Amino acid sequence: MIDARTQYAPETAARLIDKAVAACTPSTRNELAERIGMTRQYLSGVYAGRKTMSYGMQVMLESITAP
Repeated sequence: MIDARTQYAPETAARLIDKAVAACTPSTRNELAERIGMTRQYLSGVYAGRKTMSYGMQVMLESITAP
């Protein structure tokens, strides 16, 4: 069940982004950013820790990496 109150983990952003990039074809952050409707700059900011990943973004990344 989706529940930000118990499942939100912004500290996992870089790991989730890496896993999602690996799941994309071609495997680039630009491709991932396009797939999830975000700019490359925003995605890079989240990856570097300059911006905080939203719970919605977390759910999108988890759905991309789900088996």
